[in-house]
Amino acid sequence: MAIIKGIEQISLDTDGPELIPNVGIGIASSSADGTLHVHTATAGSVTANAGANDLVVENNGDGGISILGPDNAFQSLFFGSPMDTIGSILRWNHDQGTLELGSAKAGGELAFFSDDFVEAARFDSAGTMNVVGAITVGSTVDGRDLATDGTKLDGIATGAEVNDGQDLGEFTIAGLPTASSNANAYALATDASGGRTIVRSDGTNWKIVVVEGATVS
Repeated sequence: MAIIKGIEQISLDTDGPELIPNVGIGIASSSADGTLHVHTATAGSVTANAGANDLVVENNGDGGISILGPDNAFQSLFFGSPMDTIGSILRWNHDQGTLELGSAKAGGELAFFSDDFVEAARFDSAGTMNVVGAITVGSTVDGRDLATDGTKLDGIATGAEVNDGQDLGEFTIAGLPTASSNANAYALATDASGGRTIVRSDGTNWKIVVVEGATVS
């Protein structure tokens, strides 16, 4: 038990309780970095940043904090303020199998940072994701291997309509994208000799698939 007396506080050490004037409570330590310092072993020559030293957990190896509860219940961290006691949430529910992270404020957004705390991605309040850099896909998207199928997106003219990476839109014959860069892609040739014609790239040339005709009924 820690006993607080005025501005002098007690450290619980293996050698017995020690007073830490004007600082905080140290558990298994004779000095505390912040308000409460749980010290298993020294991490080295380091002091907790004053911006987040209300609770300091220190170890000379793997360190951590466990929040335990029943399988069907949430174990949570809430971040709040006087205006909103639940501004954002990080929580886990075993039975649901979900880890939830997000803003609980109306209009709130979720941002991810990398490098030297530079924003890398952001979800806005509408659920739209904005990624600052390039997106690399290691598997498939909607069943498509982008390592192979991604070439279908190369050479698309400005303003062309793209549908699932294959429908490149409408072009004059002279304006068709390069066939070699759009293997297995489709386009509509608007000035073909037989009329508006759907064409497909075989990787070398654009080949006629069908000439647009009467409405299907």
